[in-house]
Amino acid sequence: MEDSNAGKGQPSKGPLTTSSRVGREATKRPCGPPVQQLRRPQTTHASTQPSRSRRARLPWLRARSGPASALRRRGQAGPGRSAVSGCEHRADRGVRVLRGDLERSSVRSAEMAKSTQLIDNEVFRAYATYAAIVLLKMMLMSLITAYFRITRKAFVNPEDPASFAKGDSAKKFLRTDADVERVRRGHLNDLENIVPFFGIGLLYALCGPDLSTALLHFRIFAGARILHTFAYLIPLPQPSRGLSWAVGYAVTISMAYKVLSKALYL
Repeated sequence: MEDSNAGKGQPSKGPLTTSSRVGREATKRPCGPPVQQLRRPQTTHASTQPSRSRRARLPWLRARSGPASALRRRGQAGPGRSAVSGCEHRADRGVRVLRGDLERSSVRSAEMAKSTQLIDNEVFRAYATYAAIVLLKMMLMSLITAYFRITRKAFVNPEDPASFAKGDSAKKFLRTDADVERVRRGHLNDLENIVPFFGIGLLYALCGPDLSTALLHFRIFAGARILHTFAYLIPLPQPSRGLSWAVGYAVTISMAYKVLSKALYL
Protein backbone atom coordinates (compact mmCIF):
# COMPACT_ATOMS: atom_id res chain seq x y z
CA MET A 1 0.00 0.00 0.00
CA GLU A 2 2.74 2.37 0.95
CA ASP A 3 4.81 1.32 -2.06
CA SER A 4 1.97 1.99 -4.43
CA ASN A 5 1.41 5.46 -3.03
CA ALA A 6 5.07 6.22 -3.15
CA GLY A 7 5.24 5.15 -6.71
CA LYS A 8 2.48 7.50 -7.59
CA GLY A 9 4.29 10.44 -5.90
CA GLN A 10 1.72 10.90 -3.18
CA PRO A 11 2.85 11.23 0.40
CA SER A 12 2.06 8.54 2.81
CA LYS A 13 -0.75 9.13 5.25
CA GLY A 14 0.57 6.74 7.83
CA PRO A 15 2.49 7.61 11.01
CA LEU A 16 5.47 9.93 10.46
CA THR A 17 8.82 8.93 11.67
CA THR A 18 11.73 11.28 12.50
CA SER A 19 13.39 10.63 9.18
CA SER A 20 10.23 11.37 7.29
CA ARG A 21 9.74 14.78 9.11
CA VAL A 22 13.26 15.77 8.35
CA GLY A 23 12.71 14.89 4.74
CA ARG A 24 9.56 16.99 4.54
CA GLU A 25 11.19 20.02 6.16
CA ALA A 26 14.02 19.70 3.68
CA THR A 27 11.60 19.67 0.78
CA LYS A 28 9.81 22.79 2.14
CA ARG A 29 13.02 24.88 2.46
CA PRO A 30 14.09 26.73 -0.71
CA CYS A 31 17.24 25.84 -2.37
CA GLY A 32 20.22 28.10 -2.16
CA PRO A 33 21.86 30.05 0.64
CA PRO A 34 19.91 31.22 3.65
CA VAL A 35 17.88 34.42 3.53
CA GLN A 36 20.21 36.14 5.96
CA GLN A 37 23.10 35.54 3.62
CA LEU A 38 21.20 37.05 0.66
CA ARG A 39 20.66 40.35 2.49
CA ARG A 40 23.00 43.07 1.38
CA PRO A 41 25.34 44.05 4.13
CA GLN A 42 24.77 47.57 5.43
CA THR A 43 27.72 49.68 4.55
CA THR A 44 28.33 53.22 5.74
CA HIS A 45 28.88 55.81 3.04
CA ALA A 46 32.23 57.45 3.03
CA SER A 47 30.67 60.90 3.35
CA THR A 48 28.91 59.99 6.60
CA GLN A 49 32.14 59.04 8.24
CA PRO A 50 34.19 62.14 8.96
CA SER A 51 37.47 62.04 7.20
CA ARG A 52 40.71 62.98 8.78
CA SER A 53 40.57 66.59 7.56
CA ARG A 54 36.97 66.89 8.74
CA ARG A 55 37.94 65.45 12.12
CA ALA A 56 40.48 68.24 12.33
CA ARG A 57 37.72 70.76 11.73
CA LEU A 58 35.34 69.32 14.27
CA PRO A 59 36.36 71.72 17.09
CA TRP A 60 35.72 74.64 14.75
CA LEU A 61 32.34 73.17 13.84
CA ARG A 62 31.51 72.73 17.51
CA ALA A 63 32.51 76.34 18.14
CA ARG A 64 30.19 77.51 15.38
CA SER A 65 27.36 75.48 16.79
CA GLY A 66 27.89 76.79 20.33
CA PRO A 67 25.61 79.06 22.39
CA ALA A 68 27.32 82.26 21.17
CA SER A 69 26.66 81.29 17.58
CA ALA A 70 23.08 80.45 18.48
CA LEU A 71 22.66 83.90 19.99
CA ARG A 72 24.08 85.49 16.86
CA ARG A 73 21.78 83.46 14.69
CA ARG A 74 18.87 84.40 16.89
CA GLY A 75 19.54 88.13 16.43
CA GLN A 76 20.58 87.82 12.79
CA ALA A 77 18.98 84.98 10.92
CA GLY A 78 20.82 85.16 7.65
CA PRO A 79 21.47 87.92 5.15
CA GLY A 80 17.78 88.53 4.61
CA ARG A 81 17.30 89.29 8.29
CA SER A 82 20.34 91.61 8.34
CA ALA A 83 19.04 93.49 5.30
CA VAL A 84 15.62 93.90 6.91
CA SER A 85 17.14 95.10 10.19
CA GLY A 86 19.33 97.58 8.29
CA CYS A 87 16.29 98.93 6.46
CA GLU A 88 14.41 99.23 9.74
CA HIS A 89 17.35 101.10 11.30
CA ARG A 90 17.52 103.52 8.39
CA ALA A 91 13.77 104.00 8.49
CA ASP A 92 13.87 104.74 12.24
CA ARG A 93 16.68 107.22 11.73
CA GLY A 94 14.75 108.88 8.92
CA VAL A 95 11.69 109.13 11.14
CA ARG A 96 13.76 110.72 13.90
CA VAL A 97 15.30 113.23 11.50
CA LEU A 98 11.88 114.05 10.06
CA ARG A 99 10.46 114.47 13.55
CA GLY A 100 13.29 116.85 14.49
CA ASP A 101 12.75 118.85 11.32
CA LEU A 102 9.05 119.08 12.05
CA GLU A 103 9.73 120.25 15.60
CA ARG A 104 12.17 122.90 14.41
CA SER A 105 9.79 124.06 11.71
CA SER A 106 6.98 124.26 14.25
CA VAL A 107 9.17 126.35 16.55
CA ARG A 108 10.10 128.65 13.68
CA SER A 109 6.47 128.95 12.62
CA ALA A 110 5.48 129.77 16.21
CA GLU A 111 8.18 132.45 16.37
CA MET A 112 7.04 133.86 13.04
CA ALA A 113 3.46 133.85 14.27
CA LYS A 114 4.52 135.76 17.39
CA SER A 115 6.47 138.30 15.33
CA THR A 116 3.52 138.70 12.97
CA GLN A 117 1.21 139.15 15.92
CA LEU A 118 3.60 141.75 17.35
CA ILE A 119 3.68 143.66 14.07
CA ASP A 120 -0.11 143.59 13.89
CA ASN A 121 -0.28 145.18 17.35
CA GLU A 122 -1.30 148.81 16.87
CA VAL A 123 0.50 150.03 20.00
CA PHE A 124 3.75 148.48 18.85
CA ARG A 125 3.33 150.00 15.41
CA ALA A 126 2.80 153.42 16.96
CA TYR A 127 5.92 152.97 19.10
CA ALA A 128 7.98 151.89 16.07
CA THR A 129 6.81 154.93 14.12
CA TYR A 130 7.70 157.55 16.75
CA ALA A 131 10.89 155.78 17.79
CA ALA A 132 12.08 155.90 14.19
CA ILE A 133 11.22 159.62 14.03
CA VAL A 134 13.24 160.60 17.09
CA LEU A 135 16.15 158.34 16.09
CA LEU A 136 16.33 159.97 12.66
CA LYS A 137 16.28 163.41 14.33
CA MET A 138 19.19 162.39 16.54
CA MET A 139 21.14 161.14 13.50
CA LEU A 140 20.43 164.45 11.78
CA MET A 141 22.25 166.25 14.59
CA SER A 142 25.52 164.65 13.45
CA LEU A 143 25.11 166.13 9.97
CA ILE A 144 24.27 169.53 11.46
CA THR A 145 27.40 169.37 13.58
CA ALA A 146 29.55 168.60 10.53
CA TYR A 147 27.90 171.47 8.64
CA PHE A 148 28.68 174.01 11.37
CA ARG A 149 32.27 172.81 11.67
CA ILE A 150 32.88 173.26 7.93
CA THR A 151 31.11 176.61 7.62
CA ARG A 152 32.66 178.04 10.82
CA LYS A 153 36.06 176.44 10.11
CA ALA A 154 36.30 175.16 13.64
CA PHE A 155 38.00 171.78 13.94
CA VAL A 156 39.34 169.63 16.71
CA ASN A 157 41.67 167.18 14.94
CA PRO A 158 44.89 168.54 13.32
CA GLU A 159 44.33 166.70 10.04
CA ASP A 160 40.85 168.17 9.49
CA PRO A 161 41.87 171.71 8.32
CA ALA A 162 44.41 170.35 5.78
CA SER A 163 42.08 171.19 2.89
CA PHE A 164 41.86 174.83 4.01
CA ALA A 165 45.44 175.62 4.93
CA LYS A 166 48.86 173.99 5.39
CA GLY A 167 51.64 174.40 7.85
CA ASP A 168 51.39 176.87 10.68
CA SER A 169 48.46 178.65 9.09
CA ALA A 170 46.27 175.56 9.61
CA LYS A 171 46.65 175.77 13.38
CA LYS A 172 44.33 178.74 13.56
CA PHE A 173 41.46 176.47 12.52
CA LEU A 174 42.04 174.24 15.53
CA ARG A 175 39.62 176.10 17.77
CA THR A 176 36.18 175.94 19.32
CA ASP A 177 33.14 177.78 18.01
CA ALA A 178 30.01 178.75 19.94
CA ASP A 179 27.61 177.56 17.28
CA VAL A 180 29.38 174.19 16.89
CA GLU A 181 29.37 173.67 20.64
CA ARG A 182 25.68 174.51 20.80
CA VAL A 183 24.87 171.85 18.20
CA ARG A 184 27.08 169.35 20.02
CA ARG A 185 25.27 170.02 23.30
CA GLY A 186 21.93 169.50 21.60
CA HIS A 187 23.21 166.23 20.19
CA LEU A 188 24.39 165.06 23.61
CA ASN A 189 21.02 165.98 25.10
CA ASP A 190 19.31 163.84 22.47
CA LEU A 191 21.52 160.90 23.45
CA GLU A 192 20.62 161.39 27.10
CA ASN A 193 16.86 161.34 26.45
CA ILE A 194 16.13 159.37 23.26
CA VAL A 195 18.13 156.27 24.20
CA PRO A 196 16.13 155.75 27.47
CA PHE A 197 12.90 156.36 25.54
CA PHE A 198 13.88 153.67 23.04
CA GLY A 199 14.17 150.99 25.77
CA ILE A 200 11.39 152.08 28.12
CA GLY A 201 9.01 152.77 25.25
CA LEU A 202 9.45 149.23 23.97
CA LEU A 203 8.64 147.77 27.39
CA TYR A 204 5.67 150.11 27.64
CA ALA A 205 4.33 148.96 24.26
CA LEU A 206 4.65 145.31 25.32
CA CYS A 207 2.61 145.94 28.49
CA GLY A 208 -0.52 146.38 26.39
CA PRO A 209 -1.65 149.94 27.17
CA ASP A 210 -4.58 151.65 25.48
CA LEU A 211 -3.82 152.88 21.99
CA SER A 212 -4.96 156.42 22.75
CA THR A 213 -2.82 156.64 25.89
CA ALA A 214 0.22 155.19 24.10
CA LEU A 215 -0.19 157.59 21.18
CA LEU A 216 -0.44 160.50 23.62
CA HIS A 217 2.87 159.50 25.27
CA PHE A 218 4.70 158.94 22.00
CA ARG A 219 3.47 162.13 20.32
CA ILE A 220 4.24 164.36 23.29
CA PHE A 221 7.77 162.94 23.58
CA ALA A 222 8.54 163.31 19.86
CA GLY A 223 7.13 166.87 19.80
CA ALA A 224 9.10 167.83 22.91
CA ARG A 225 12.38 166.58 21.46
CA ILE A 226 11.86 168.37 18.16
CA LEU A 227 11.00 171.60 20.02
CA HIS A 228 14.10 171.18 22.19
CA THR A 229 16.30 170.93 19.07
CA PHE A 230 14.86 174.13 17.59
CA ALA A 231 15.27 175.89 20.94
CA TYR A 232 18.96 174.95 20.93
CA LEU A 233 19.74 175.79 17.30
CA ILE A 234 17.84 179.06 16.75
CA PRO A 235 18.12 179.71 19.84
CA LEU A 236 14.74 180.39 21.41
CA PRO A 237 14.48 182.32 24.66
CA GLN A 238 14.10 180.47 27.91
CA PRO A 239 12.12 178.73 29.33
CA SER A 240 11.29 177.13 25.96
CA ARG A 241 14.28 174.80 25.95
CA GLY A 242 13.92 173.86 29.60
CA LEU A 243 10.19 173.17 29.29
CA SER A 244 10.63 171.02 26.20
CA TRP A 245 13.29 168.97 27.98
CA ALA A 246 11.12 168.60 31.12
CA VAL A 247 8.06 167.46 29.14
CA GLY A 248 9.99 164.76 27.27
CA TYR A 249 11.62 163.58 30.48
CA ALA A 250 8.23 163.42 32.25
CA VAL A 251 6.82 161.27 29.43
CA THR A 252 9.66 158.76 29.86
CA ILE A 253 9.10 158.64 33.63
CA SER A 254 5.35 158.10 33.09
CA MET A 255 5.99 155.13 30.77
CA ALA A 256 8.48 153.64 33.22
CA TYR A 257 5.91 153.94 36.03
CA LYS A 258 3.33 152.15 33.88
CA VAL A 259 5.77 149.31 33.18
CA LEU A 260 6.70 148.88 36.84
CA SER A 261 3.10 149.06 38.07
CA LYS A 262 1.94 146.38 35.63
CA ALA A 263 4.94 144.06 35.33
CA LEU A 264 6.71 144.45 38.67
CA TYR A 265 8.24 141.11 39.69
CA LEU A 266 10.50 141.27 42.73
